[in-house]
Amino acid sequence: MTLVAPRAVDQWLAQRPGNFAFVEYPITHHGYGGPAIYSRRLTGKRIIMGSSQSPPNLVFWRELSGFPSPLTLDLLYDWGAKYILVDENVYRAGNLFSHIYQSWDTLEPAIKQNPRLKEVALLEGVHVYELASGSSDNGKELLTNVSFENGSERFVPGWKIVGKPRIDRTGKYSGGGRTGCGVTERDFLLSAPVAVEPGQCYRLSAYERAGSSKSATLLLQLDWKSKDNDDLATPNTVRVDTRSVHRWRQFSIAVRAPAEAKYVFVSARAASGRIWVDDYSLKKIPANCEPVIFVTPNPVSVPARQVGRAAVSWNACCSAEAQVTLAINEGAEEVFARGPSGFAFLDGIKRGRRYVFRLYTEPHTPVVQKAILSTTER
Repeated sequence: MTLVAPRAVDQWLAQRPGNFAFVEYPITHHGYGGPAIYSRRLTGKRIIMGSSQSPPNLVFWRELSGFPSPLTLDLLYDWGAKYILVDENVYRAGNLFSHIYQSWDTLEPAIKQNPRLKEVALLEGVHVYELASGSSDNGKELLTNVSFENGSERFVPGWKIVGKPRIDRTGKYSGGGRTGCGVTERDFLLSAPVAVEPGQCYRLSAYERAGSSKSATLLLQLDWKSKDNDDLATPNTVRVDTRSVHRWRQFSIAVRAPAEAKYVFVSARAASGRIWVDDYSLKKIPANCEPVIFVTPNPVSVPARQVGRAAVSWNACCSAEAQVTLAINEGAEEVFARGPSGFAFLDGIKRGRRYVFRLYTEPHTPVVQKAILSTTER
């Protein structure tokens, strides 16, 4: 029943040089499964998604539903995506992905306002956007063996084993490859010293999921050193409470290197319980990057007598502390989320209400960014 022939966009991609990757939205329509794998045969290019029986990157569908948020674009860029395909024909009828309802009327304006997405082709209703790097990924990776794939249970190149962390190479506890590391308060991996520049901004990130403990706390940390290996200031840390759930989440901390800093050691350990960690990353980011908060879709289309959902992402750039507040219909502000960057859903959105998000880089400081969410009828 399906036409066995390449689409116009498949032919266009096949003519582009290089072995790049691409992803197609809506993901649930042509982004994975048979259609995506067939397109892979026709284009000769790499795809972000694959089999529908066991979709790759399934644990990241939560973040992928926030397209075109900066966090989602960072994720796709880190995976090597050069082009993002968006099928206007499907979005005209509306699409639901991870309980996020998106239409072309809400998606197109958000895409046009994002300078990282440059439209390079429009073929039979499929828009092709070239993805540029963002403020969080301009720098090169400063750590080595970031996924612990090289080495053995007792030796991990680029890292010092502290205590007895569990190095699992079966793929059962890995965020993407075949290796993950189970850490506790006393058992973890400490990076080799990394050269840094004083006054410059850096972002450390890691993926985590809870271990066998019913509750645990992740401690993501940077320890700054002088040229004489002396400690400089207080280590920068971010604490993340987690629960025993079987999905991976990314957390990060972005800070400015103190004066006279020459080296930094990075680690992710558990302040309590056991946590699995994977895919560390330390990159230099622009010191003048701007904090951002992004809400999608906006407005939210809500059916009668029902509620809607929106995805909220934020990035405080060089601030180690940040919080997002929410006020409904000019009511009192309440803390919606905390952390230097992150992604969260707002559920229970009702028609006729006005939702105002404010991003603070530190408690009791002036607002640095604000986003207003409205609703429409569906």
